[in-house]
Amino acid sequence: MRLAKAIAHDFRRQPLLLLGVLKGALYVTADLARSLSSVAGGPSEILLDYIVVSSYGKNSLSSGEVRMLKDTKRALTGLNVVIVEDIVDHGLTLDYLQTHVRAR
Repeated sequence: MRLAKAIAHDFRRQPLLLLGVLKGALYVTADLARSLSSVAGGPSEILLDYIVVSSYGKNSLSSGEVRMLKDTKRALTGLNVVIVEDIVDHGLTLDYLQTHVRAR
């Protein structure tokens, strides 16, 4: 709930897209959306979408390269986007996603 309150404060009365990275962030993204909706004065609208990326090779070890397997079809221009990821190891995937979202 503390995270939801902080995000709600940052995006008061503004639309917000929670962009979850599947599969790991499926439930945390949904839980965060529910928590955000209960914060008074929070975002004016909470949108949910999911993407799928991979940075793993054949041996379940990081390949050092991130590949987009399923992108959002939603137009991101003008939206406040919060990327929801379950694990941040070296930050490779998150760096890739931030660059990708900003470019769209």
